[in-house]
Amino acid sequence: MAPVATDADTPVMRTRVVAISCCISALSLGVGGATAATPRPPRTFTAPSQSNQTVHMHVGDKLKVHLGTSYRHPHSSRPKVLERLSYSGGYGTNTDARATFKAIATGRADVTAETDYPCLHTTPRCELAQQIYVVHVVVKQ
Repeated sequence: MAPVATDADTPVMRTRVVAISCCISALSLGVGGATAATPRPPRTFTAPSQSNQTVHMHVGDKLKVHLGTSYRHPHSSRPKVLERLSYSGGYGTNTDARATFKAIATGRADVTAETDYPCLHTTPRCELAQQIYVVHVVVKQ
């Protein structure tokens, strides 16, 4: 008895079966390739006490800044890259200036703070040189 031809034996059906198999294989590879390594947990860094240093961070990491009582509140030059979460103390409070920042996007930002003294707000003003503290921050993915 001669074999009976089915729709799967026609050239058009074989092409469809091969095309579907290829698509399923590509989807399987895509799903397997999309699985990423376990994400790195966010870290907290302490800013260097010496000015003009660079800190390398990743998105999600935090940076703590601790300066003396004569400094104003530290701030970020680019809040959309490095957002200030909190601050306390500093000039006028008799407690150290502190701030915490969080890296929220890739890019570069500077954390800066400047000193201030009561005699700079009197007449005549004192001639104390103000100091500027800066830390350069590079945020990577």
